[in-house]
Amino acid sequence: PPCGRGSDMTLVELTTPELVVGIDAGRGGVIASALVRRVGVELLFQAPWPAGALETASRDEEAWTTAWQGGWNLLCPNAGAACEVEGVRHPFHGAASITPWAVVGQAPTTVQLRWESGDGLTVQREISVVAGTLRVENVVTNEGSRPVPTLLVEHLILGGEVLGPSTRIRIETAKVIALANEGHRTGNEDEWSLIVRDGGTDDWSARPPDHSARFGAIHAFAERALRVEVPDRGLELRLSWSEGFPYLWFWEERARETAPPWKRQAVCLGLEPSNSATGEGLAAALERGDALVLEPGAEARTVVALEVIA
Repeated sequence: PPCGRGSDMTLVELTTPELVVGIDAGRGGVIASALVRRVGVELLFQAPWPAGALETASRDEEAWTTAWQGGWNLLCPNAGAACEVEGVRHPFHGAASITPWAVVGQAPTTVQLRWESGDGLTVQREISVVAGTLRVENVVTNEGSRPVPTLLVEHLILGGEVLGPSTRIRIETAKVIALANEGHRTGNEDEWSLIVRDGGTDDWSARPPDHSARFGAIHAFAERALRVEVPDRGLELRLSWSEGFPYLWFWEERARETAPPWKRQAVCLGLEPSNSATGEGLAAALERGDALVLEPGAEARTVVALEVIA
């Protein structure tokens, strides 16, 4: 399977009889591919545009998106809009998503990656595959002498191979905060899955028509888990996440965006465990009290698992 594109690749492959997972440590530690062997289906979004340079990806959102090649990576210490906090500029979706990660350990079904911010924040990220489950565990530590604020968003983006018209997202009980493309709230909370918008209702459990998009933050789950039913591929997926993620960003793009590099080429769905209620960035999250602030020597652990159950 493809493991990202570009000349700065550091590739790792994890395999079981059920899954083949490709990781590109050099491009933000991204899980670039997750192939289900039984049906030959790629679960993760593969960007249809050529890879832009990582060296310029921090410039703005368009540069970040051009460098991004899809898949699943960690947004940290920022997620969403670029901002400045305590004199430090944080680019769109955070430096960890566009800088290399070090490979510090590896086995046939497990790899350990490490990323350092330069101001004391470190992330130890273990990616493992057990049978049909892809599991990601982070240990985020402040090794510096001052408190460090951070956002954590698992930028897990499913691709068009599993987003046919029959695909359904099943959540028992939850609330949805509708968000604008820029990341701010646009209205009141709705009960999952009927979202009030433009004078009507939109069922987010079902796939929307072409040339449409959605963005929101889901929270107040009865259980921190959901299912993705893909009957036309003979698949069912279960996504679960730990309590360090009180929100789940739900972002769906169905060939709507016309600006470069999108050009109405992309069909994808982000199911993104997050510690932020909006996409307005770290500064806004600090004001709301969403951001994780680690004291010197403190650490936080998070886990996300994507399981192929059928």
